[in-house]
This record gives sequence, structure tokens and C-alpha cells, in this order.
Amino acid sequence: MISYIASFESSSARVPEVDLPASEPPELDLIWAPSQDVVNAQLAQLLRNGTIPDSVHAGNLEQGGMVLGGIGGDRVTIWAPMVEIVAAKPSMAWLTLTMLNGNICFYNGFGQRNSILRQNVSGWKLCFSVGITSDGRLALHAAHCNIERSIMHCDNEALKNFFTSAVSEWLRSLSDQVLRATGQDRVVLPRSSFLERVLKPLLLEPLEKCLNDQPDFMESREGQPHKIDEAETVNEKSGVDASLKNGERAVFTPTSNGWNYRDHVLLHWQEEGKTSHDRESEQELQFNITHSAPLDDKGIARPTVVVHGLLTRYEWDRVNQDLAPGRSRVYMGKGWARATLQWSLCLEFVARGHIGIQMRARKSLPVTDSGVGGMYIVSDPLLHLLNMHRIGTAWDGNACSLTAVQQEIVIPLESAFAAALQNALARLAPDLRLTPVDLLVNAQGDLEIRVVSAAG
Repeated sequence: MISYIASFESSSARVPEVDLPASEPPELDLIWAPSQDVVNAQLAQLLRNGTIPDSVHAGNLEQGGMVLGGIGGDRVTIWAPMVEIVAAKPSMAWLTLTMLNGNICFYNGFGQRNSILRQNVSGWKLCFSVGITSDGRLALHAAHCNIERSIMHCDNEALKNFFTSAVSEWLRSLSDQVLRATGQDRVVLPRSSFLERVLKPLLLEPLEKCLNDQPDFMESREGQPHKIDEAETVNEKSGVDASLKNGERAVFTPTSNGWNYRDHVLLHWQEEGKTSHDRESEQELQFNITHSAPLDDKGIARPTVVVHGLLTRYEWDRVNQDLAPGRSRVYMGKGWARATLQWSLCLEFVARGHIGIQMRARKSLPVTDSGVGGMYIVSDPLLHLLNMHRIGTAWDGNACSLTAVQQEIVIPLESAFAAALQNALARLAPDLRLTPVDLLVNAQGDLEIRVVSAAG
């Protein structure tokens, strides 16, 4: 009689109750994103709505002998201020003011009040060092002009000093309005924090526990009358030094873009009798977790994690006719069968008022292969060697199945991550009620979350 071996499918077909630890929200460290595009857009809006005047007027011709701006062609108008964030010093930025047109008016010589000269300031630029607060607001109260970065098309030091002093005072006078109206709308969760504090404890570790709670295929012949041939048997477990006897279970090992889990066992034994069998039974279980940032239809990189599970089973049986003692066995035939089952689960992390996960599942039909040779009596190796119905039913119903991973791991992951992010936002800006409204991956590979305040 041909026998087949129990394996991964020994679990019940019903999705079991999994005794996993509660998914407590991890502690996340968020920082405000140094996005100069956001600040520049805010400054441009402040100029359009009049919070920042579009012209500069300073000085008094009668009292000081010089005036910047005026009416008509003397009016000094400005472009929208432009900010350049200093990457090495996030509390500081360079702000540049560019004059669009206008004049400095001054008397021609001491005491000559009847002759007024003009110095055109079109294209003049003043560069200021300004502050950036912890929540990304622009602080102008201590704006300081950097002459080396500035451009003034004039050789008259008195005019340049007057111009620099007048514009500096004008800019600092706007500090309260600008401070209230600016601020970052993005926070950053570093990639390392996302991997180590979210994916590893909430996805990798629960999945690894589920996998290692399954029966070890290495032990599947315990209690059977025919012992395995240890010289021909293989026990490979990822991340550990497994042997035939030490009972080590596989662990996820890091890759360039995630983690891999591999449990490979090949058992070899002989079944004696009038008709003897050389048997091999092999199982390979692989789970991969990969993280990436594919582009959506708008060209925006979105944080995505794919979980892929694969089970391969192989059975081989060689039949021999035993002859009288001292004579060699006669080969009669052989049969073999192989089956591969797999599924994948794509998790796209989104933020639409709260953090969520969009799941897209794909389960492939089993891929099978088999063959017979010689006078092998089994007509259907897939049925007699593998029992495809049993393997397929168990693959869909064990604690590491597609359904179980969705229900028992991904849903708790989503809840814990959402709670962790909300806690981190509250610590980052205790006076603001921040709500996440979009989530992407920036050029550095970090998660960038756009937020709005209660008033926004």
C-alpha cells in the first residue's frame, strides 16, 4: 500500500483563533517636514491677500533726506518672498526679497532741496537669515540681512545702507502676521521608524509566530514505523542553524527591501516488504514581506507593503521488487507529484482623516506536476501521493492563510498604526488638533504625511 505523509495541512480548515499579543500602539517620533515649497506657497498667498504688502515705503525725504518708494514711478513693488530651507539647520532659512520696480529718492547734495535724484532699485535683492519654529512657522522678528548674498546695483554706500536698513525694518514689522499665517502642513515619519516600530512588531513578528506555531514538517514522521535516513534528509530554516534534532524554527531575515522566511525540509526513508519503496517527501514554505513606493496614476509614490506566501510539496516513490536474500532488488517503477500554492496581499497605506490600509488580495490556482515511470501501479500520483484536496483545504484555512493574515494581523496593524500616529501628532503639536489627510513617500524614502489643523 502506498502511504503519504502529513504536513503543513495538518491544521484545521477553519480559520483558528490565534493567540496573538494585543497590537499596542507603538511610540512614533514625528518631525515637521522641511518643505520650502509649502512656505513659499504660503508667502505668495499672504502677498495676494494683502497680509504682506506688495510695496515698500520707508524713510522721509524732508527729515532724513532719503525715501524708499512713493507714488507713480517711485513706488517700490516686490515679488513674493522666497524661502530656502537650510537642510543642515532646520531652525533656519534664507529669505530673499526681490524688488520689481521703484526708486530711492534723495536730494542732490547737502542743502540743495530743489534738486531730487533717483536710484532705481529694480532687480535689487536682499537675503535675510530668518527663523523656523518647531512647527514650521516663519519667524521674522530677528531677520538679519546677509550682504554677501544680496544684490544691489549701486556703488553709493550711503544709499545701500539706507536701503538695507529700511527693508530690514519693514520686514521685521511683518513678523506677527507672518508667524500666525505660516506653518508646515506635512510631518515626516522616518523610514527606519516605520520599519522597526510598525511593520516589524505589528506584521512580521505576529506572522512569524503564526508560522512557527504550525507543525514542523521535520517532525511529521515521528511515530511512523519507518525511520528517516538522516544522511539523505535536509532541514533548512532561515536565520538559524537548524539540525535534524535541535528543533530550531525559521525566522524572518532582512533583505534590501523587506524580510524573507524559508522553511525547507526533505525527508528520505525506506518502506520494506515484498515490494519495497524508496520514499522522499519534501516541503518548502516561503513567506516574503516587501515594502516599496509604487507611483499612483498622478505620479505620487505611495507606501506599499506586499506579503507573499508560497507552499511547495513534492512526493517521490520508487518501487522495488525484493528478491531472495543476497540478490539485488529489481527496480519496477516510480511516481512523483509536485504542487505549488501561493497567494499575495498588497497593503497600501493611506490617510484620509485617519490612517487606513487598502488591501488587495490575489490567490493563484494550484500549479501541479506529476509523472510515472516503469511499472508504477499508481495511476494518479497527485491523488495518491499528495492528496491535493487536503493540502488545498488546509492552505486556505490554517493560521497563516490569506484570510487569517487579513483578519488576525492586518486589521490589528491598521488600528494600532492609526492610534500611534494620532498620539505622535498630539505630542508634536499639543495646541493643534492635527488630522492626517494624505500619505506619500518622499525622495528620501521616508513617509510624509500631510496634515490639517482643526481650523484648517
